[in-house]
Amino acid sequence: MNTILYVDDDRDQLRRVHELVRKKYRILTADNGESALKLLGHHQVDLVISDLQMPKMDGTRFLQRVRLDHPDVLRVLACEDREKEDVALCLRQGIACGFLTKPWSGSSLLERLDRLFREQCPQDTPELRQMIGEAGELPTIEERYMNIVNLIYRDASISEIAAEIERDQSVAAQILHLMNTAYYGIRTTSIQRAINYIGLRQTLNLVLSVGIIQTLDGESNDVLVRLWDQAYLTNRLLVFLYEHHLGRPVPERAMPAGLLHRIGIIYFLRFRSEEYLSMIKRSWTDHKPLVEMEKETFGLSHPEAGSALLAHWGFSEEISEGARYTLEPFHPDVRHQELICALHVASKTADERHQIPHPDRFDKDVFTELGVTPERFYTSLGDFEAEAG
Repeated sequence: MNTILYVDDDRDQLRRVHELVRKKYRILTADNGESALKLLGHHQVDLVISDLQMPKMDGTRFLQRVRLDHPDVLRVLACEDREKEDVALCLRQGIACGFLTKPWSGSSLLERLDRLFREQCPQDTPELRQMIGEAGELPTIEERYMNIVNLIYRDASISEIAAEIERDQSVAAQILHLMNTAYYGIRTTSIQRAINYIGLRQTLNLVLSVGIIQTLDGESNDVLVRLWDQAYLTNRLLVFLYEHHLGRPVPERAMPAGLLHRIGIIYFLRFRSEEYLSMIKRSWTDHKPLVEMEKETFGLSHPEAGSALLAHWGFSEEISEGARYTLEPFHPDVRHQELICALHVASKTADERHQIPHPDRFDKDVFTELGVTPERFYTSLGDFEAEAG
């Protein structure tokens, strides 16, 4: 059983959290940083959750001490919605690897804790921690995108959200571009009309996705361009597969899964550009799986890195699982089998359309799992592409 240490100067909150999680996890509590550090010295702890605002030693200083003295312990900040800006700085600096927003229900807290333990935190994977250290700070989504995200979280009106997007024409152009390429092929120049069409949840996913693209878009090269084009097409193919063969839309929580399934590759390209670019090209020419080469060189694969980063950025479990298991659709830890199988098909097909070598093994059993024959899928796709021109 994993052990959690929860630190908060509000003793009523300590009691509530203790009651919420004690049946599933071993829980220790402390009402100040000094007491918590003593507990860490005497108990094996897997995860520390600290309130941000505390007297004498606040959550930031406390977690800095934890990082120095107990680097293997996962570190998470508990905060109120208005404190997210301060938390973002802690995340960038690697002081914390995640956050929990108060207030929380019992089910939402347990779900988030389960996910933290299942996926771990990106900074606390030793190999990824090393890469992040070399890159500087963990990349965070730019303020102009987070302003839009915060409006959506605060249930602002669609007209307010559209106006915030349109304040920066480059942001508006990027979002409309993705709507036309990676999502539904919407043909409109009106942000407000597009939001009405796809809904707020998917607008949120889209804005976060654009923010990541801008954050990780380094020096342009032919490989990076091909990978982004592949990602756009993967998402379109995912939509096509669900709507034309599974008879329903892509699950709302998974909408940009195709767009972000190779975000680990983009991340490595951004921060290990020359070495990693050479590795990708060798993988393509030698027909050797890129994951094997990454593990040999970095001790870390792009699915592992991508999944951890998406979890850090606050994307849904479906999206981070898509990044982790698209190449292994029948891995025993897969929880969203249909989605991962559909991504496996969409990604391979997008590789073929963009003439990207696909040295990783393709598992044809995904078609059986989806209840679709390969012949029917590729025939219908050809007809769809011909109609679309």
